[in-house]
Amino acid sequence: MVRPLGIAMLPIMIGTLVAMLEGFPVLSVLYVGFPIALAVSFLWTWLRLRGQICEILISNEKVAFRSIFATSEPSEGPNWKLLIDIRQKPSGISATVGLEEFVLDAVDWSNWITLVNHLKSAHHSQTLGVHND
Repeated sequence: MVRPLGIAMLPIMIGTLVAMLEGFPVLSVLYVGFPIALAVSFLWTWLRLRGQICEILISNEKVAFRSIFATSEPSEGPNWKLLIDIRQKPSGISATVGLEEFVLDAVDWSNWITLVNHLKSAHHSQTLGVHND
């Protein structure tokens, strides 16, 4: 939360510096500006934790993509969905799971080749299951 807080505080610090150089009182601006910057950085961090995928579970043809926030909740189990599509991107892959699309970058995953092979296997199993019906 340090980086978002620093970015959110930057306009307040520049504004108070200019106000101080002009001779205006700035303490009231800081009393109002800091809580606003803190709230913005908290919201930014919260949204980032809810959107950052850190765990991918694969079971035959179904997969579950879990965010940092979802894995921190022990009572919340994986939400299994069908892997609809996998597409290659320059930096990784795009996976359509249920009604959501996830973009996975190769640099974020240490075992990238294994992950892609398992996802392709799950997609292949799912398409075979659809054709067999």
